[in-house]
Amino acid sequence: MNKSIAVLVTNQNRITDLVRAEKLLIYQKSDTWALINEIKNLEWNLESADALRESLDSFMEKTNGCKLLVAKSITGIPFHTLCKNNYELFEADEFSIRLLEEIFEDYGREKVKAEVIGEEIVTSPQKVDDCGDYFFDFIEVQKYHPEISSKKALLPFLSHTLFQTLTIRCSHVMPWLEIYTRERNLCLWSRRADGVYTVLISHQNCNEKEAEYEEL
Repeated sequence: MNKSIAVLVTNQNRITDLVRAEKLLIYQKSDTWALINEIKNLEWNLESADALRESLDSFMEKTNGCKLLVAKSITGIPFHTLCKNNYELFEADEFSIRLLEEIFEDYGREKVKAEVIGEEIVTSPQKVDDCGDYFFDFIEVQKYHPEISSKKALLPFLSHTLFQTLTIRCSHVMPWLEIYTRERNLCLWSRRADGVYTVLISHQNCNEKEAEYEEL
């Protein structure tokens, strides 16, 4: 298990929000926690979303493989970008060596738990009845199997399975899926609730659920 934790701080070594951070402190655990690297002069370009992503790319190079990251707050584009790149993110109001130990212990327990759960997670659409209706929870798959892309999970099913409807729970409507369904004369509808999308894919003659969704 990774025994390094990176902490985002000000020049006065106070823990702070990611985009306000001026330094990155990297600690490593052997018998005790020790500061092994101090990266100064962090720069964040907030002029546009693309500029911020470039700043994040530069930042990730500086973490030197340390994937456990602590800050006062990590939200928006930084949160999604770092999660996509397999960073484990933690938030705290105050920094201490005890905090590092607590994070390390919690992370270890959660990692073991995730490995056990991950083995049980279904990574392809599953039949829910005898009428050809299927369901797929892609949010759950991404949580425990980030290496599985939406294409890897869905294309084999869409290409080789006879189905009436496919309902997908996901964090966003994948652009490639919109193109795929349009080119194959399939209907795709979506609705959003509490930050989660429910996507319905069906054949053109399967329109009984159309009123519940927004057609794309």
